[in-house]
Order: sequence, then structure tokens, then C-alpha cells
Amino acid sequence: MTSTTVEPQRKAAPTPPAGGAPVRARRNTAKMGWQIALYALLIVIALIYIYPFLVQVSTSFKTDAEAAVSPVSLIPQVWSTAAYERLFLRSDVLEFFTALNGYRDALLKMPQGNADAILPAYTWGVQAQPITFGHYLSGYATAFERTATRMREAYVRLNASPLGAAALGTSAGSALICRLP
Repeated sequence: MTSTTVEPQRKAAPTPPAGGAPVRARRNTAKMGWQIALYALLIVIALIYIYPFLVQVSTSFKTDAEAAVSPVSLIPQVWSTAAYERLFLRSDVLEFFTALNGYRDALLKMPQGNADAILPAYTWGVQAQPITFGHYLSGYATAFERTATRMREAYVRLNASPLGAAALGTSAGSALICRLP
């Protein structure tokens, strides 16, 4: 048995009408031109929206004096990471506060078990009147309290955002919007 295979007939590709290919090419070129113009417009709009963010980031790398003189320039003349150092210093100061408070609390609890302990006090290296152990440790606790007060006062200045403020030109709500008649 021999089988004969019948090959399907291939249809000839339709021939384009005379002058059809250049018209299609012109349409594709015009369509591509509009797409390029649209993408260019979208890029310009994106740059307008992202420019304030870029100014904010570049200002964070400026010194305070340079940021006051030229706040809108994108490239700082002198690069500084002081704002970021100050930003991360805040968390270190808070950890120090926690440690100082814990040490001070432990220092104040110490004399409770040694209420009768007497120590010699010294003034300018010369032995003075005897004092209790609690009185001696309260002197150190008072010094820690003065340190904590100075640190609290410094933290008020340190807690200001070193990277700048929020967006400008926005409103907090409908009460601030001017309505025209």
C-alpha cells in the first residue's frame, strides 16, 4: 500500500495595491511621532512632579548656610552629611536617656538596703563629717539629674527635623479654602 500525500495548495500572498505600502508607512510614522510627543510630555510632567523631591534631597546634603543662600539649586557646592548624622543622633540620645534613667534608678535604690551605713565625707581631699551611704549616692543622683536636664534641653533643639519641612502651598482642610461667589 502506498499512500499518497496531498500537499495543500498554498495561496499566493495578496499583492498590495499600488501605492499602499508608503501610505501605511506614513501612518506608522505619524503614529510613532504622536507617541514620542506623548512620552516626551509625560516625562516633562514627571520631572515637574519629582523636582521638589529632588530639591529636598539635595538640600539635605547642603550646609545650613548654603541651604539658606541657595535653597533651590540641585547640586550642593559643599557636600555635607551633617543632617543625616543629626537624624541618627536622635536615636542615640534616646538610648542614652534610657540608660541614664536606669542607672539613676538603680543608684537611688541602692541605699535602701544599707540605710545604717556611714561613710566619711571628704572636702578638697580632707576628711570631713561622716555621712550616710544614701546621702553620698544622692550626690551622684543629683549630678545625673543635672545631666538629664541638660540633655532634655539639647534634645528640644535636636528633635527638629534636620531634613526640612513638609510640602508648601497645601491646606489643612476646607475651612482654609477661599471660596469665590
